[in-house]
Amino acid sequence: MTHPKAQIAIKNLGLDLNEYKNFLNELEISLRGLLKDANDELLKNDGKKAFEIIHNIKGNVGFLGFTASYQFCIVLENELKKGDRDNSIVFLKELIRIYSSELNEIKQTL
Repeated sequence: MTHPKAQIAIKNLGLDLNEYKNFLNELEISLRGLLKDANDELLKNDGKKAFEIIHNIKGNVGFLGFTASYQFCIVLENELKKGDRDNSIVFLKELIRIYSSELNEIKQTL
């Protein structure tokens, strides 16, 4: 049975199941790139750029129903606002873990 989050996204996006699978694969590549970019910006000590990237990711995962990732993006945004680069890097790694877990959970049902 298709995961409820996938069912909602398929309906919202107007895709069939195969199109959604392809979309998820493209999304995974795109979001992994954005997560890497956020990490690179943090390593360059540019928390503002990292915040912008995470804010973009938050919108994408929220639209697709990745609720745990969305909620953790909010936590990470708050951490970035504090300006603590080291903690933000730790939180970013946790976001990557949460996002990967949600994505795998959905992919297993397709």
